[in-house]
Amino acid sequence: MAKRVTGYFGPSCPHCQAPLDLSRVMTGLQRCAVCARPFQAARFAAPARPVTVKALVESVGEGGTACASHPGNASTSNCQRCGVFMCSLCEIDADEMKLCPACFDRLSAEGALASTRTTFRDYGRQASMLALAGVPLMAFGVVLGTAAAFYGIRSLRQLRAMGESGGRARAAVAIVAGILEMGVSGFLIVSAFRS
Repeated sequence: MAKRVTGYFGPSCPHCQAPLDLSRVMTGLQRCAVCARPFQAARFAAPARPVTVKALVESVGEGGTACASHPGNASTSNCQRCGVFMCSLCEIDADEMKLCPACFDRLSAEGALASTRTTFRDYGRQASMLALAGVPLMAFGVVLGTAAAFYGIRSLRQLRAMGESGGRARAAVAIVAGILEMGVSGFLIVSAFRS
């Protein structure tokens, strides 16, 4: 029976979930001290972000304004979305904007921040699937072929925007297959109405 974890208690073995001794973990192949099963590890030390928080009392003469979330701290900037005053503890730099935590959470949940997206639409796969579906369903080739060509073009644009070099051949094949399906399907429809 699997053990259910209710909170995060630090890095653990991917097999038995036993907590890892971080002083012993290095980058590369590791063995768990409890179950002795191997796993790959990557040691990472996040760089410390230097944060200097200026108390509001210190900036009274400079016309300081209080942070909306921390009334004792002087604000250093405004949120570029809602305009709320923020101290350096609240300020989040994302996608070339300075955001307050509430706006960052809201935009991230809506998928409006490119840097926080965890999923994306794979137009290349959609184009390939539509092109393959159009082969046995040639009667619907006009619709499926058009959609395959459309998503193939979107895939090429997506790959160019992401700076990816792989996947262009798949998109090109889907475009060509979609155009052929449109042509064959159109020919079959015209032939059916002529007879």
